[in-house]
Amino acid sequence: MSLTEEEIKAKHERYAKEKADLEFIEKLKFVELHYHLDGSISCEVALAAAEKQGMKLPTTDKAILKSILKVPPGCKSLTEFLKHFQLPGSLLQTKEGIIEAVYQCQEHFKKNGGIYLEIRFAPQFHVFKGLTQKEAVEAAVEGLKKSDLKANLILCIMKIPVDNKKANIETIEVAREMLVKDNGVVALDIAGDELHFPTENYEEEFALARKYGIPFTIHAGESDGHKSVDTAVKFGAKRIGHGINSYQSEETMKTLKEKNIILELAPFSNFCTNCASVDDYPFDKLLKAGLKMCLNTDDMAIIGNHLIDEFAFIVSRYDVTKMQVLDLIYNAIEGAFTTDEVKAELRKVIDQI
Repeated sequence: MSLTEEEIKAKHERYAKEKADLEFIEKLKFVELHYHLDGSISCEVALAAAEKQGMKLPTTDKAILKSILKVPPGCKSLTEFLKHFQLPGSLLQTKEGIIEAVYQCQEHFKKNGGIYLEIRFAPQFHVFKGLTQKEAVEAAVEGLKKSDLKANLILCIMKIPVDNKKANIETIEVAREMLVKDNGVVALDIAGDELHFPTENYEEEFALARKYGIPFTIHAGESDGHKSVDTAVKFGAKRIGHGINSYQSEETMKTLKEKNIILELAPFSNFCTNCASVDDYPFDKLLKAGLKMCLNTDDMAIIGNHLIDEFAFIVSRYDVTKMQVLDLIYNAIEGAFTTDEVKAELRKVIDQI
């Protein structure tokens, strides 16, 4: 039986005084906003996608395949990390492969307690076997609609060491043409090597996105410093991908708080790319500054994590209350690129925890 509003309020008041523990996070339902398709191709998803398109994998042994898909220990930087997307990317070059991968990722997320997911990918990386960017996105939308999970798509423009401005503009045009409020393409992002390709170099692209009324998130403050976050805010980002280095500047944190911009944190990703360590992860600093944050896996298969692992890290490492843990999910709902109606449905689920 559902709790009344008064019962929910009383429970939240109690949760604000109770320390969160691992037993509590076992009860959670999850909302994820920062989930890369090509980084979330688990061995099960890889096998299903390969079978759908008659593609031969290096092995069908799940243990070996998992080790191939996962970044090995000792990754030194985000730049090195990004080199490990070749195999999953090869599975996403046909309509059949993309449909199956998007569908399987949603089902995997749902089985692990997920209730809402935003999948992001770069259409320009899915054209190497003849698909156009639009055809790749249409396939992803078709895969999205195969599942009953509430989910949406974010299209990424990319920072890469070649001139891809034409491809980035094409992605923005596809987003404009296919933009919906829910159950399809809902936003843009920019991803890639932020340290070597500063966001400030992409002002024209985001001016175009603003002109078209396309909302966007921006990877910033991950391997680069707080100034990259300032640039993302100046461009009009509604959310910040990672944003951990925001703590370097009181002014940056003040602006994020004033503008109610949510940080899409992904601790294990940052550990894997050597952008932060367990000992110096700035969650407590960002929390103390009053910033709104949510937790994400980023690249679930490549890193080898699940969303519950991210919550377990926060609960084990920091002195947080049950309410502060729930707020990480409520923040994700607030920042989701979806309708108010869907957000209300999601809040009702979390209210019952």
